[in-house]
Amino acid sequence: MDAARVARRLYPEAQVLMVAPEEEGEFPAQPEGLQEAQEEGVKVIGGFRPLEFLGHGKLEAIRFGKAKVRRDHETGAYLIEDLKGEMLEKAQLAIIAIGQIPDFTLIPQELIEDGKLKADPWTGETVLEKCFVAGDFINKRATVVDAVSSGKRAAISLHCSLTGDSPKEVLSKIRVGRGFAVSYRAFVTGNSKKIGPSGRVFGNFASHICRRAFAYS
Repeated sequence: MDAARVARRLYPEAQVLMVAPEEEGEFPAQPEGLQEAQEEGVKVIGGFRPLEFLGHGKLEAIRFGKAKVRRDHETGAYLIEDLKGEMLEKAQLAIIAIGQIPDFTLIPQELIEDGKLKADPWTGETVLEKCFVAGDFINKRATVVDAVSSGKRAAISLHCSLTGDSPKEVLSKIRVGRGFAVSYRAFVTGNSKKIGPSGRVFGNFASHICRRAFAYS
């Protein structure tokens, strides 16, 4: 949505067409954002996905195929199902703004298993030295909150690998609740001796770790 609106503002004389596999009522965007984009002159078509970019030495057209998006309720991932039907749209510039699945192009195949990277789900550590991953690379659920949480844990774990501290020990002491959530504030401030069920931080823990964190930053 942002890419389409910015393109419209940069090239006001051009026709900007935004095509998405979701139907218009299912777009993963704020309703007001979609409405404002249309008010700005962005043409919106739902239920199609790009199949082929056509042209001779330059882009001239894009072939789209009818599609339907469904959600895997077990993993939370969105899957695209191809349907019968196509359309052809003339185009001079294509902005590809997609990111529903991780790009494993540069990842060694031995590190990939069932569409995810082999990594510790708690720390994000892989078999490669000082290589930590987070977000859609390891999460079973495709949610922002899980991606942010795993990113925090991976950053703290990477720091611990540089300082010689145990990532799991440090994470366990700043853990909030029974899940994988941690208090990054507790790690940075050093107030992580005890965290109550509500997430309130008590006590003081390993302030030297925080001093090292600032030194590395």
